[in-house]
Amino acid sequence: MKHLNAEKYNLAWFKLAECVSRKEKERALGVYRLLSHSLDNNALAAQLSGDLFLCFESQKEAIEKYLQAAELYEKNNKHIEAIAVYEHMLVLQPNIQTHISKICQLYLESNMSFKVVEHIQKVIEIGAFDVAEKIIQKVEESLKPQERALVHQELLYVLLKNEVVPKEKVMYHTQIIIDGWSEAADDHKLQDFLHRLKTLNQDFYEYALEYLESF
Repeated sequence: MKHLNAEKYNLAWFKLAECVSRKEKERALGVYRLLSHSLDNNALAAQLSGDLFLCFESQKEAIEKYLQAAELYEKNNKHIEAIAVYEHMLVLQPNIQTHISKICQLYLESNMSFKVVEHIQKVIEIGAFDVAEKIIQKVEESLKPQERALVHQELLYVLLKNEVVPKEKVMYHTQIIIDGWSEAADDHKLQDFLHRLKTLNQDFYEYALEYLESF
């Protein structure tokens, strides 16, 4: 790999910044290609390329480069860097299920399950219930009991407010919520859930009580 000497390297970065400020896309890409040969980090090179395309409002090309960068970071076991790139992509494309699933997986592998809960909550807030359910199914076994109860609980609340929910689905979520708060020994959260469920649907509240009595 050919490297530029320090003087030419610094000059190239200066020229790149100048081209970007002048909105000279083709010249900027040409300078970037010259610089990229002096970068030993392929993932960083792809990420910088994504940044460059984004500067020129070429979002499709930017996303392609960011995805390449994230995959290279993950391949090199640099999960924090990969997570940062996926977070950036989700700012640009908030609803992409594959990106959300991947970032949740990376957070779990990095022992940051609380971040998984945050992302699931965001998906629920924007009304992408099917996406939320699929992600929960993929990650719930890796979540702590209280985290598992929380994401199922928030999804259930919204479903009960916005949809005619099949009884089987309500029973499924209710059982997991009760199991989660019970396993976490958090009686306060369990009672809060039961109280909220009672205000939303008396029949499902009575089912929850029956399930509790079966313990």
